[in-house]
Amino acid sequence: MQSKVEKDLKSLEERIGFTFQNRSLLKIALTHRSYKMYYKKEEIEDNERLEFLGDAVLNLCISKLLFNIYPEDKEGDLSRKRAYLVKKETLIKVAKKLNL
Repeated sequence: MQSKVEKDLKSLEERIGFTFQNRSLLKIALTHRSYKMYYKKEEIEDNERLEFLGDAVLNLCISKLLFNIYPEDKEGDLSRKRAYLVKKETLIKVAKKLNL
């Protein structure tokens, strides 16, 4: 029998059309520090280190995309566009559209 977490992960994979190879890593990626602090007795790894790496990867991907889409833009214009796209509020809107 699948746990609720396993069912939720399967549902996530179905919504985004991607199957994760490493479920353990996925669970870490989805575990916020506050959850870890609440369940102090359990040995749980949170996502802060992965978040650091993910932020860098997201910035790189968005930078490359903007660089290609707006070949005439100056660095400052590209930086403002990237800052808008990677800010928390924008990412929340995208997550909601994807029903995450």
